[in-house]
Amino acid sequence: MFEGKTLEYPVDWHYRIITENAAHPEVVRRIRQVLEEFKVANPLNIGNESAGGKYVSYLVTVTFPDRKFMEDISAAFNAIPGVKMVL
Repeated sequence: MFEGKTLEYPVDWHYRIITENAAHPEVVRRIRQVLEEFKVANPLNIGNESAGGKYVSYLVTVTFPDRKFMEDISAAFNAIPGVKMVL
């Protein structure tokens, strides 16, 4: 996954969360709720909208103190209805 390298914690991770545009603004509220639950103070920024307007991406940088935090917050983002992909 990381070309044979291991992550050294803490590490900053730049998430791109791709969502269905029709799910906005509820999906944004839920993403912000996850960020609050995990005590992430960095801003959630809007990224790009797909050419057809069906999808929109959101960007946020999260500092992972350890692997468990990374796995837990990634799972929380993926569990949000309307989230299609977490990169």
